[in-house]
Amino acid sequence: MTIMFLCLFIKWLHSRKTKRKDEQPSKQWVRYPGHSLRWILTFALIYAQILEATEGVLSELKYQGIHLHLYIPHLGAVFGAICSLIFYNVCENHNVPQFLIVSFLYWTVTLVAKIIRMLSLLDNGLESHNARIILSWISLSIVALLVLIEIYVMKSEVRNIVKIY
Repeated sequence: MTIMFLCLFIKWLHSRKTKRKDEQPSKQWVRYPGHSLRWILTFALIYAQILEATEGVLSELKYQGIHLHLYIPHLGAVFGAICSLIFYNVCENHNVPQFLIVSFLYWTVTLVAKIIRMLSLLDNGLESHNARIILSWISLSIVALLVLIEIYVMKSEVRNIVKIY
């Protein structure tokens, strides 16, 4: 995902140099619908991911050995969530709703990964009062809400997204 955001950033830099003459850039910052809710949910997701990473570190201390899979994916998810906020800020600052499709794809893939992780945890026989299960449910619900926000924003900005270049 980080490579995808880097490629999109390079594409964005290139597209700024080659703007069409008939396009009028917006001189003010555009806020898409659900702006505040997206930021609040993303910060809540970052907090939940940090808690999941902390739970992974504590589990590693309990079970002897090196178990990087318990906390490294969650730290990567924190980095991905921060990158998504930066990406969303660029979309708003430069009024480029076409890039929201990429953000929708990112959150959809993240949702699928969270569902697969939850099914894997439930298959391993973890009980519902386990901290790992509770934090996974919280993360799953936040990501599902972020996907719904993306759908809502894309629905409301459909005229701007379907622009012909």
